[in-house]
Amino acid sequence: MNLRPTRSRVLATAALALAVALPASAAMGQSNSATNWSASWGTSQASAISVGPWQNQTLRMVARTSRAGSQIRIELANPYVSTAATFGHVTVGVQENGGTTIAQPLTVTFGGSASVTLPAGGSVASDAIALPVDAGTRLLVSLYVPSGAPISTAPVHEYSLETEYNHLGGDVTADRSFPTSNTFGFTTFLTGVDVSDSARDTVVAIGDSITAGMGTPGDTDTGWPDYLAARVAPAGFAVVNMGVTMDKVIADQPGNPSVTTRWKRDVLDVAGATAVIEEGGINDLRARVSASALESAQAALASSAHAAGLKFLLTTITPCGGVSGDPCDSTFETQRLAYNDWVRSGAGGIDDGYVDFDGALGGYFSNGVGLLNSGYDSGDHIHPNAAGNAVMADMIITHDL
Repeated sequence: MNLRPTRSRVLATAALALAVALPASAAMGQSNSATNWSASWGTSQASAISVGPWQNQTLRMVARTSRAGSQIRIELANPYVSTAATFGHVTVGVQENGGTTIAQPLTVTFGGSASVTLPAGGSVASDAIALPVDAGTRLLVSLYVPSGAPISTAPVHEYSLETEYNHLGGDVTADRSFPTSNTFGFTTFLTGVDVSDSARDTVVAIGDSITAGMGTPGDTDTGWPDYLAARVAPAGFAVVNMGVTMDKVIADQPGNPSVTTRWKRDVLDVAGATAVIEEGGINDLRARVSASALESAQAALASSAHAAGLKFLLTTITPCGGVSGDPCDSTFETQRLAYNDWVRSGAGGIDDGYVDFDGALGGYFSNGVGLLNSGYDSGDHIHPNAAGNAVMADMIITHDL
């Protein structure tokens, strides 16, 4: 199954059919073995923060699958931290509402053990868990931090659009009803949920806060990757969101590695990945990086994706005129338009297809500076609202399955 580009259909209000084809190299040699895994949900940990210290408490976090499977596995990671992290018990269950699961959560094991220690900078995938899921299943993953093994620094994805839950009074990982002590708004240690699947059709959405979903209400699943996941799930595709707020393509920032720096981990190493949609670049141009420098960086990412057998799909950059105190001015606009022309041209080896987010949301100008369509503006003049994200996802349609 695949998604193919149809560039002649690129109109401001029309959908663009994108190439998200399963590479022949990935399709060969696969079986129905449970050892074939494809990412169904994922998130990028981009920094570390001081916490607690946490001990004798339980964290319960949401992960929403984008692809069905008869078994799942949980991925945990501990990057950007100089100390190990131990979890005395890990469970997973299907969310009923809030922090409550439909049935008693299942114990997650790691090499047969119910406890696991993540070394500094390390990661681990769990054993297979006999928990069938559908696309759109909301899971609750619980981590118990035992007494005597405090965690004072934790890796985080700092802009979770889901409400996460915390209990300060011991191990309640096995409880259906979660006695919440407080909630928090980031994801920590939990980085992925994979499903056992021989087809391997996972699309990675990577970029900045526009991909991360800023501008949409929490617990609503209304980012463009969410809408895309719902659209392509019937065709057997998964979509994982690796957007990071304030991210750039080229330059690392304190506590915020660039798309280029995290490319291998957040794209090439994603289980079952067959395509990537790269939305980043607006923050580079706002920082006065030239269009040509951004083009060179994107061409290098395209080459890397192709070498790994992945389709590389680039998006045009949406306008941001009117952002208070922000350099979305005529200098930025000149570079944005030049870059968008380059994307649409398919130059630099970027010839798998592109997504015209600019054509979908922009087309309005004031004093020569592009503006978001007011109906798609979240109110800050740079991040699309839910309606804008739906239109963006509509630019990506399944075709020739």
